[in-house]
Amino acid sequence: MRKLNAEKAKAFEIPAAFYERLKDGKDYTQKDGIVIKNEEVTFSGEPGKRYAFCADTKYDESIIPHIQGADLIYHETTYLDNLRERAEARFHSTTKQAAAIAQQAGVKNYSSGILAVSMIHWKNLKRKQERFFRILNWRWKVFVMKYNYLTIHS
Repeated sequence: MRKLNAEKAKAFEIPAAFYERLKDGKDYTQKDGIVIKNEEVTFSGEPGKRYAFCADTKYDESIIPHIQGADLIYHETTYLDNLRERAEARFHSTTKQAAAIAQQAGVKNYSSGILAVSMIHWKNLKRKQERFFRILNWRWKVFVMKYNYLTIHS
């Protein structure tokens, strides 16, 4: 979406009712048939933000092209790296594997989440993720879903 240069739009006597169409990239045709090009009365808009959601799934580098350069990725992870064999047997990624995918894809920010289960203590998960994310110098959040409430750690 483009940004309107209101002064120029008024100078060309473009009705305010047409402004939204200008923002959408449309040209304006005056009553005498003269076309006012959109670029003359608008500025380039900011590029949109890209967000990727990866469900708790096995480590698979084939998703990299789909999340390449995303502004934020949220990847559900159930296991820490010390339980990699269990994660692989159950078709899940570890937190470290999910972060590796994000790093390879060049994402700007990474978030990880988990549905807490008895085998994982969420404070241990948070501590290990914090250490890993500091190494990568990422802004991050760890989300831990435990029973019927959400705990957010940052």
